[in-house]
Order: sequence, then structure tokens, then C-alpha cells
Amino acid sequence: MPLTASYPGSIKTFSEVTDGVTEMTSTDINPPYAEITAIENELGTDPAGTVATVKLRLAQSLDGAGNLDFANAVTLTIASGVITPTQNWHVVDTEGAAATDDLTTIGSTDSADGFVLFIRQANDARDITIKHATGNIKCPGAVDIALTDSTQIVMLIYDATLEYWLASVSPSNVVLLNSINSFTAMQSFTKSVNFAYTSVTTNTTLDTTHNVVSVDASGGARTITLPTAVGIGGRQYTIRKLDSSGNAVTIDGNGSETINGATTKVLVAQYDVATIISNNANWVVI
Repeated sequence: MPLTASYPGSIKTFSEVTDGVTEMTSTDINPPYAEITAIENELGTDPAGTVATVKLRLAQSLDGAGNLDFANAVTLTIASGVITPTQNWHVVDTEGAAATDDLTTIGSTDSADGFVLFIRQANDARDITIKHATGNIKCPGAVDIALTDSTQIVMLIYDATLEYWLASVSPSNVVLLNSINSFTAMQSFTKSVNFAYTSVTTNTTLDTTHNVVSVDASGGARTITLPTAVGIGGRQYTIRKLDSSGNAVTIDGNGSETINGATTKVLVAQYDVATIISNNANWVVI
């Protein structure tokens, strides 16, 4: 009786095909050929490399029950902003054991669409900032991700269409660095966001450490100088005159940059306040 293919059941052995057969015919050869073809159709003609590489990849990512079970973490040291992953789970250290370093680019060894990479920093004293769109990494909200201790985890996945590694963060344990202030991701996803509050009594030039600025001009008129609005579209400041004196608080744009079309905005009365935002060229009062 001619044999029939049984894959995905047990495939035919040599003895099953040849025992009792004097001359091989197509009916004897076709069943194992059909089984081999079925396997090839499922796996493809080249299932991500040789048998050895396929087995290695499975050993690095799956346990016997098919659950994620990555190989032990391998430490990668940043070199000129670059790391090159060799598996799904890595510890990342700064170049030359520097106190801080930027991660801008992930190398192409495993840049296959859908490749997932988990990383953490190697040492609590050596902080790493994952830079948004400086190289081939994009971060949520288009802002950098700061790793400040070795318990913080970032997941990245490679998108071959976009040709970027897309980062995903746990809201509870990473810091996003936006153009206004550093704040935890948990804060950004809650109804109450904590902004930096600063009190000043002297002329002050604002930077990324400022957000809400209370100015005491009781000792004399004060000038609050804004940074350039160019390249920081969306950055916002709230400036308030705290005291009851007649001394003015003048908000001054950078160089020839304007505030609502004027070169300055003046706060005169106690508790006068102005909230301004960059439109990437000048400042607008909102």
C-alpha cells in the first residue's frame, strides 16, 4: 500500500520508505518529499540562518515552554555613542567609565524588523542618556530618556520601515528630559504635573532648569532674560512679580527676538504674571 505524508505528525523514516521495496517508485518517494516541502513552507527556505544559528537564537530568547527567557545579560560599552547588540538583553556602560554618556545609535548586527532589545545601565554612578533622533533611536514624546540607576529598564524595538529603534519606557522608573524641565514619566501620565519653581532676587537668564519663576524686585528693578526661542518650540515659562514695590520686572527676549511682537514684556504690579511659550522663532504670551 502506498505511503502517505503525515507531517505535522511524525515524518517517515528511511526504513518505513524502503522496507519490503525492491524498486523505489514515486509513490515511495513522494510522502517524505511532501513532508520536507511542508516543513520548508512553514519555516521558509532560510529560517533566519543555519540550523545552528536558529537553535542559538531560540536558546537566547525562549524556554522549553515557549516563554520569553533571554540569555544572561552581556555588557556593552558605549563607543562614540554607539552600542551593537548581540542578543535581546544587555547591560550598557559608559565609554571609559565616564560619569555620564549619551547613547545615540544602536548598531546593525540585529537590526531586523521587530527585533526587541531590553537594556539597563551597568552602574548607579555612571548615568546614560538615550538621545532622541540624534542617531537611529526615537523616544516617546520626542524627548531624551535619562537612566540614573541600574534598576531602570528601557525596551526598544526596531522598525525597518522607519529605520529607527523605537523606545518604550516604564512610567514608574525612568526620567524623560524635555525642553522645560526633568520630570518622571509617572508625573507626565497623571493629572498633576510637578513643574520646577524658582524664586529669584537678581537679574536672571532662564534655562532648562526653570519653569515657574517668582521674581522679588523689592531691592530694585529686575530683568529676566529668555533663552533663544529658536530650536525649542513649545518650551514654556511662567514669570510672576512677587513684591509690592514700584520696581518693574522686565522680561527680555534673546537678542532681537520678540514677545508678542515687542522686544520686552513688563510686569509692574504685585502678582502680575505672564506665561510665555516659544513658537520656535519668538515668544508668545498665552
